[in-house]
Amino acid sequence: MASWTRDKSKAAKMFVEQYYEDIAVAYFERMERRKKLEKNMVKLRLTEVEQQQLRNDLAVREQEYTRQRRRKLSESDFETVKVIGRGAFGEVRLVRMVESGEIFAMKKMRKADMLQKEQVAHVRAERDILVAADNPWVVTLYYSFQDEAHLYLIMEFVPGGDLMTMLINYDVFPEDVTRFYMVQIACAIDSIHRMGYIHRDIKPDNILIDRNGYLKLSDFGLCTGFRSAHSTRFFKSFTRDEGDDESDADLATPGSSGHGQLVDSGESSNARGKGKGKGKGKGKGKGKGKGKGSDSDGSDADALATHGGRVMTWKKNRRKLAFSTVGTPDYIAVEVFQRTGYGFEADWWSLGVIMFEMLVGYPPFCSRNSSETYHKILNHKKTLQFPPEASVTPEAQDLIRNLVCAPEDRFKSIEQFKDHPFFAGVDWDNIRSAKAPFTPQLASPIDTSYFDYEIPEHSRADAAAPVLRLSEGVNPFLGYTFKRFNHGRAGLS
Repeated sequence: MASWTRDKSKAAKMFVEQYYEDIAVAYFERMERRKKLEKNMVKLRLTEVEQQQLRNDLAVREQEYTRQRRRKLSESDFETVKVIGRGAFGEVRLVRMVESGEIFAMKKMRKADMLQKEQVAHVRAERDILVAADNPWVVTLYYSFQDEAHLYLIMEFVPGGDLMTMLINYDVFPEDVTRFYMVQIACAIDSIHRMGYIHRDIKPDNILIDRNGYLKLSDFGLCTGFRSAHSTRFFKSFTRDEGDDESDADLATPGSSGHGQLVDSGESSNARGKGKGKGKGKGKGKGKGKGKGSDSDGSDADALATHGGRVMTWKKNRRKLAFSTVGTPDYIAVEVFQRTGYGFEADWWSLGVIMFEMLVGYPPFCSRNSSETYHKILNHKKTLQFPPEASVTPEAQDLIRNLVCAPEDRFKSIEQFKDHPFFAGVDWDNIRSAKAPFTPQLASPIDTSYFDYEIPEHSRADAAAPVLRLSEGVNPFLGYTFKRFNHGRAGLS
C-alpha cells in the first residue's frame, strides 16, 4: 500500500473517531446537566410543579443549544474594537458580537501557517483543552470556528494584564505577594494536569489577571494531551507545501503573543510602550525598565555582572522577547532540552523559574544570549544561585530548589506544595476568595489600557494565503468547530 494511501486511511480513521467522540461527549454533558439539575432540586426541596418547570426550562435551553450548534459563525458576526496582540501566525482582537453586543477576545490564525510550520497538532491541542476546561483557572472558550483561510477562537476577555508586565513594572515582589501568585499558578497548573494535559509553555506572558486580580492560564499552543491528534508527527505527511518557508518560525507557537501580552500597573510606561500604568498593587518595585532592548536575554556583559544590572537588562529586553518568534528558553525544563522524555513535572520547573524571577527580579539562568541560557539550564546544579542582594528566605530557596531540579527529585503534585513551609497558613480551598495584591482599575467593559503598549506589525493574519495543497481527502481541521452550552453570560454586555 502506498504511503499516501496509508496516511489518508489513518487520517480518516482518526477524524471519524473524533466525530463520534464529540457526539458521545455532547450526550454525556447533556446527561450531566440533567443530573445536576435533579440534584439541586432535591437540595432546594421544590414542589413537583416547580421541578417540572425547571426541567422544561432546561429542555428549552438544550433545544436552543442544539439549534445554535448548527448555526455557522463567521468573522463577520464580530466587529473589531481593537487589536490587542500579535504573534507569529496571527493576532488577537478585542471584539463585540454583533447580535448580542457581548465582548470577547478573538484569536485568529492562518491555516496555511499552521500547516507549513507543522503547528496543526498544537492548535488542535489548544482548542481541545479549552473545550474540556471548565474551571476558573483557564481562560474560557465560548466558540471556535473556521473559514477557508483561518481558524478562530472566541474567548473571554481577561482585562487585567499579565504577570510578565507586572514583573517588568516592579523590581521584585514581596514574599507575601509571591506566595499569593504561586498558590494561584500551582492550582491552575494542577487543574490542567488533572485533565491529562501538560501546558509546556508556562511563563509570565501566558498568565493573565482577571478583573478581580485572580490568575488564569492562557495560550495553550504548545500543550499536549497524549492523543494522536496532538502529535506533530501525525500531521506531517498530510500536506504538500509549494510555498516558501521561514526557518525562524519553526520554533514559534501559534499566536504566541496570544491573549497574553496585557499591561499591569506600575511606573514604567516606557518599558511597555504607551501604557497608562493604572491599578493598585502591593509590589514595592520602582518599575525602571526603559526601551525595547536588544536581542535575546541581554546584550551587555558589563550590565549582567551585577545583580542590579541583571534586573535592568532583563526588564529592558523582556517585551521584545515576548513578541519574537523564537521567544526565550529561560522557563523551559532541563529534560526538554535533554530530549530524554518529559511529563507533567516539566510545568513545575517553569513555576520554579517564575518564583525565582518574582523574588530576585530576573530568571535564574538569565544570560547574554539564548545559547548561554541553554548551557546554564543544562548545568543547573551549579548555576542556580541566589544573589545575596535579593535576601531570599531559606523557605523560599528550598521551594525553588524542589522545582528547579532534576525531574526525579522535583515536586510531582500540588499536595507537596501544600505541605511546604513556604505556604504555611495558606487557605488553599479559598484562594480565589482571598484579597488579591493587585486589582485592575477598569473604566468600561472594553477598557484596554492594560494592553496599551506598542504591538509589532509582523502578523500575517490577513495576508494572502500561499499556495498550499492538502493530501487528497484529508482535512486536518475537521471537527474544529465548537460552541459552549448556555453561553449567554459569556461576555460583558
